[in-house]
Amino acid sequence: MRIGINTLVAVPSGIGGAQTYLRKLIENLAKIDKLNKYFLFVAPWNKGLFQVRQKNFQQIICNIPRKFLTRRVLYEQTSLPILTWRNRIDVLHSPASVSPFILPCPCVLTIHDVIPFVFPELIPKIPRHYWNIAYRISARLAHFIITDSYSAQKDIAKYLGISKKRLKVVYLASSQQKLGVKDKRQLISVQNNKRDNLPYILWVGKMFTHKNLDRVLRAYSKLIKIKHINHQLIICGMRGWGYPIFARTVEELNLQDRVIFKGYVPDDVLRSMYTKASLFVFPSLIEGFGLPIIEAMSYGVPVITSNYGAMAEVAGDAALLVDPYSVDEIAEAMHRDLTNETLRAALTKKGLKRASQFSWEITARETLAVYKRVCKQK
Repeated sequence: MRIGINTLVAVPSGIGGAQTYLRKLIENLAKIDKLNKYFLFVAPWNKGLFQVRQKNFQQIICNIPRKFLTRRVLYEQTSLPILTWRNRIDVLHSPASVSPFILPCPCVLTIHDVIPFVFPELIPKIPRHYWNIAYRISARLAHFIITDSYSAQKDIAKYLGISKKRLKVVYLASSQQKLGVKDKRQLISVQNNKRDNLPYILWVGKMFTHKNLDRVLRAYSKLIKIKHINHQLIICGMRGWGYPIFARTVEELNLQDRVIFKGYVPDDVLRSMYTKASLFVFPSLIEGFGLPIIEAMSYGVPVITSNYGAMAEVAGDAALLVDPYSVDEIAEAMHRDLTNETLRAALTKKGLKRASQFSWEITARETLAVYKRVCKQK
């Protein structure tokens, strides 16, 4: 097979489940498949993310600017189909919910979630209208759709009208390969000043509204005022359209000296951030998978997440599950975890076991099976 993978959505210095998925998928396809030929459609500014030194992997450079999203979208709809034809691609994988509308070959589409349909009020107007159209057309034209969880599969079937016969659930995994609690003395320093030496609660992701950081901040504020905890709250990730709301909440609650927005941090620093955290809190309103949940568990960090959807599906019984709409419930769970050593030990043990059940190699093998299935149907 001649397999094409569109990587143009991946931006260097970006934190996000979709980008991690793409990098780890390609890395593990290279490990398991030395036979089929892979053509990675990359841009000059992201080709370094996908350096596979293997004869059956080749980069196709797409000359598009980094900063102009509209030009990338137009390129994917006009030039990418031509490149697919010129390189005689048998199947094209579009890994970020939208694919070219006209293609000379079958398309495998990954849809991580359908947040614009489930919570349209949380998405800015322009991207909401674009995704409303692009998701529907891409899903209808795709020969097969991969998604991250059974919760996402249910939503895709409901909101996009796609038969579950055309949907395949392929779980993601943690980037941390050697599971366990690390010796913190061996980690690189992430402290910049005396304030950073305090214990902390961690949140990781891109700051979109559905991530529910506003309620996390309000729950954290209650812990400070009522329980008098000395933990800081550290937020790692790029700013999304939810950031202005979260920043205003920090000011409203007078948390400027307690909440640290780290922004983007490199992988080695993020590993240290996970390992040194007292607690990981992630009560999103919706996720396609919730990759940071498994990431935190793989480092032995106790996790709090939402009690429904993909979050509960991924966490299983290895996390404290809360109603993400209840500030009081989030605050109570955070306090329980920080003060009950027996509970913390149990969550750490269960979390490590749960994280071990997910593997990027399995992700790659199941994805390759989808490529083969689509090519047989061609």
